Amino acid sequence: TQGEHIERELVLLKLKVKPEQADAVRGYVVRASGKVLDPVVDGFIVELTASEVEVNRFIDDLAGGAEILEVVRSGAL
Repeated sequence: TQGEHIERELVLLKLKVKPEQADAVRGYVVRASGKVLDPVVDGFIVELTASEVEVNRFIDDLAGGAEILEVVRSGAL
């Protein structure tokens, strides 16, 4: 890890989303290169692969438009 390398982290998030926020949250996920894996009536399961810093920012930003119910993170790979 002292030399040049690439690190990525996989995160899965279970979100509770108000219907009026659904389009905004889905748009943010897509712009962040994430995927909505399982859209349900009042929420989403979201997948994102990014650096640890990007994942942390993504989670913080999503907290403004959705309630985060569960988070599963792989750690740096």
